[in-house]
Amino acid sequence: MAFYIFLILFSALLSCVYSIKSMSNRHNQLQKKSILWFVCSGLIVFLSMALRYGIGTDYFFTYVPRFYQYMSDPKGAASWEPAFKWLYLFLVKCTNNPQWVFVITGAVIVGCIWYSIYKLSPMPWFSVLLFFISRQYFISLNIVRQFTGLALVCIGFVFLKDRKYWGYIICCVLGTMCHYSVAIFLPLLLLAFVKINPAESIVLIGVLSVLNPFIKNFARLVVAYTPYSKYIDTEYDLTARYQSWTIFEMIFVFSLVSLLIEQKPIKENEHIIQFLYNIETICLLFSFNLNIVPNSDRISWSLELPSIFLVPLVVSRCDSKRDKILIVAAVCLVYSYVMYNRIFILNDHETVPYQLIPSISLLFVGK
Repeated sequence: MAFYIFLILFSALLSCVYSIKSMSNRHNQLQKKSILWFVCSGLIVFLSMALRYGIGTDYFFTYVPRFYQYMSDPKGAASWEPAFKWLYLFLVKCTNNPQWVFVITGAVIVGCIWYSIYKLSPMPWFSVLLFFISRQYFISLNIVRQFTGLALVCIGFVFLKDRKYWGYIICCVLGTMCHYSVAIFLPLLLLAFVKINPAESIVLIGVLSVLNPFIKNFARLVVAYTPYSKYIDTEYDLTARYQSWTIFEMIFVFSLVSLLIEQKPIKENEHIIQFLYNIETICLLFSFNLNIVPNSDRISWSLELPSIFLVPLVVSRCDSKRDKILIVAAVCLVYSYVMYNRIFILNDHETVPYQLIPSISLLFVGK
């Protein structure tokens, strides 16, 4: 815990130095400096992931024991996704220290997400803040395989911004090799060719929710032919609803983004906003229909991750500085309240045992 407190205090110092200097520099002079601070802030987060010990539900439950399995008998180790199987086979030949698993995955997660934020977000500091207060940071410390795959998908969003569909597909395939659930982003590529306005999104959510029984039957027929079939009719097949207040958070963010888009419709050259908004629609739809597939909570928060890009993209389109400040404050307040409940009230497994909310100071950097 002392290590984490040190990281926050150090990042706060970086933020203060940057904030003071940004007041007296021109934008073109600030550009190179902002990149430096951005990289430094990513380095801080990487260290918090790579050097942690025993933090995260699956740290000693999954990743460390599996390392020793591969070390003692690589052929007899439990089956895993190809990328992590190859990673473990490589590491056990180079070292007897399982901490290197977290060093490498931390580098991939932070590197991919920070790069994607810098390339996609007009408000990088806000995107990084959302990464923390929307629980994504905590999830990344727990479910390492899936989040490594999601980080690679974020690079795919960068390709999609430039309409390089092959790059998106490659990133999704690489992500799927880390965790099979990430494969859901492959068919979601179709959303890049669909334009849905807020009114149509609401109708779509309502109609498809009514058709839940039919969709559920079809979805489970498909799942039966995937690695997820092992979760059917198990304890992981009982997800009925998000934990307390999280569904409210999802509705709030969707409603806010929809309202802003309704006021200022998405233009043709803003196709990445349209794509991310379409995913947000599917995410909310899924949150109302978590009984469709087993282990659906994992898929639901996977679909939440793109919001760290979508919200800043939509907010930055506001013409009024006052409106931007109010919207950012409202989003931060809602997310923070939900995280407070998850950490201190619900003792959510995603946030136990470290009981820590990274402060807003972790990234006051911009382009």
